[in-house]
Amino acid sequence: MGNSVPEISNQLGVGRGSVLKYIIGVEVDSRLAPYWRGKRGGSVRRMEEAWNKARIRAKTGVDDLDNSTKLLVLTSLYWAEGSKADFSFMNSDPEMVALFVRLIKEILRVKKDQIRSSIRIYSGMDELKVKDFWSKMLNIDLKMFGNTEIVKGNKRGKLIHGMCRIRVLKGGDLLKYLVAVRERIIAKISPHSSTDRAEVS
Repeated sequence: MGNSVPEISNQLGVGRGSVLKYIIGVEVDSRLAPYWRGKRGGSVRRMEEAWNKARIRAKTGVDDLDNSTKLLVLTSLYWAEGSKADFSFMNSDPEMVALFVRLIKEILRVKKDQIRSSIRIYSGMDELKVKDFWSKMLNIDLKMFGNTEIVKGNKRGKLIHGMCRIRVLKGGDLLKYLVAVRERIIAKISPHSSTDRAEVS
């Protein structure tokens, strides 16, 4: 009596979705309310404890980031979200884009005046407000922003700041360098894997 969905699922050996299908519309006895609140409190405490353990473990594993490690982070970011055509990077996550900008400045010595930015937003979004957000987030002057791409549709619930593209002027050699680092990573970790070389000019 008073078992939660996960508890029922575990006891019966069925999926949680199956349990939910059968309990929709079932009224909970008001006498069980204090018991359930206690369970939720315990669940919250367990979640907090799990997060604390994860953060302690992360602090131990990422205690000191030298330049070699930062280069690997930068290369991984570009590998996931960068362009093969030119040295440009695009994402909707402000912290990810800010980290990318910081790393290209710190590790690749890209100067502030080499960086250009532009945004992609959906119709109905406030262009100036979005530009101002990214300008402050990345410490990039508004005059360094190019033309805005406006896409039809409404994605404001998911992409409240749109997407931001960072482009490095005359970044061809830097792009080749990151591709070479990526190839080196693959060769070190998976020496027998073939590598698709990016076509860069």
